[in-house]
Amino acid sequence: MKIVCISDTHSLEPIKRFPKGDILIIAGDICNTGSLVDVIKFNSFLNSLNYKYKILVAGNHDVIFEKNKLLALNFLNNIVYLQDSEYILNNLKIYGSPWQPEFCNWAFNLPRGEKLKEKWDMIPIDTDILITHGPPYGILDKIKENSDNLGCRELLKAVEKIKPKLHVFGHIHGGYGIQEKIWKNGNKTIFVNASICNEKYKPINKPIEVEL
Repeated sequence: MKIVCISDTHSLEPIKRFPKGDILIIAGDICNTGSLVDVIKFNSFLNSLNYKYKILVAGNHDVIFEKNKLLALNFLNNIVYLQDSEYILNNLKIYGSPWQPEFCNWAFNLPRGEKLKEKWDMIPIDTDILITHGPPYGILDKIKENSDNLGCRELLKAVEKIKPKLHVFGHIHGGYGIQEKIWKNGNKTIFVNASICNEKYKPINKPIEVEL
């Protein structure tokens, strides 16, 4: 099964050519200002992409999903939206959550520590594919090579416990890329920061392909 991953398109026109695949995963920040107009624009873009399954998690710029989720979803079609919820596809258990450590006055912000831990404790232990908007601490979570790690420590602890086959996120544009980790029990997790925009909000990065 081929999975194509994107995140942080911010209502801008991303790369025109998308690879073929079975599932498109979108890890949040489809909006720029979080308006309904942004959602409508993104839905039009989604409808131009030929994927059988499209799975979305919101991000901190997707304000309307926190304020009025039902309204936002009324303007999206042919998509699975996950917000602290699970979707089972071909025996793969997919779980999505939009929360991240507090960052300005945007959506789905929570203080570092216990509040975020409560969200990550909701992730089922048998999750195969985890989609979050923000990264775990120390994994593809830097603005640039010599900058601080900006990911969530509590999310890292959850990932170390669950060991999903795939963890897709974005949020930190400069962390774009793919990384693998082999755990002590031999299981492997593929980490994908799928941010299409770079730190200057230029949509220059390509969708990332993963085979499971």
